Amino acid sequence: MGCIACAVFNAKPAKLGMIDDISMGGLAFQHVESRRDSDEAMVLDILLADCGFYLADIPYKIVKDSNISDDIPGESIAMRQVRLQFQNMTAIQQSTLKEFILAHGIENSLI
Repeated sequence: MGCIACAVFNAKPAKLGMIDDISMGGLAFQHVESRRDSDEAMVLDILLADCGFYLADIPYKIVKDSNISDDIPGESIAMRQVRLQFQNMTAIQQSTLKEFILAHGIENSLI
């Protein structure tokens, strides 16, 4: 991807992470580990500030959530990688995501 793509959890406070991989089925991203709120909304936004792209309120389920800090020697910040599967996206969200993938990525099955 030419732009830096971020996933934003619509939680309080909002959680931001860099997207590693994305497909029509879901995405994988890394974020700094933080306390999870039990009332956290199960929707996220995809944001590419450099490219002016924003896709809001995507419902998802977490497929895998793993600690990746152990893979980086000397790293003092706890990092996690999360793999999400998109759920019940609207036709407009699907169309917008498809256009984004065609313009900025490779459409592969993530999950």
